[in-house]
Amino acid sequence: MTSLSSLFLLNPMTMLFVLYLREGQTDMSKKDLQPNSKTDWAELKRMTDEEIDYSDIPPLDDAFFAEGELRLPKAKELISIRIDSDVLGWFKAQGTGYQTRMNAVLRLYMESQARKLGSASL
Repeated sequence: MTSLSSLFLLNPMTMLFVLYLREGQTDMSKKDLQPNSKTDWAELKRMTDEEIDYSDIPPLDDAFFAEGELRLPKAKELISIRIDSDVLGWFKAQGTGYQTRMNAVLRLYMESQARKLGSASL
């Protein structure tokens, strides 16, 4: 299954869409897709590194790396595919990485269908 950490590569709108797919929801309204951040981004941008409170972030010490696992991305297969121009335009409008986002959406759809059909292996 696709990890939640890989969703951080997506922009907020695509991430919400992917999470809807992951939960099996298909009824989305524009209201549901609005990012709800309480972060004061202007204030954060103004702050220096010394002013930012990192106390809730655990240190990355030797124990952290001793238990870590290197996970390399799966090799991608180069294909030619026909996509509706409006669909492609929507993904491209979100910026760099649109093909990665398209792959993430397709993967989550595949995984949700496999669960519905009871497929043992993907």
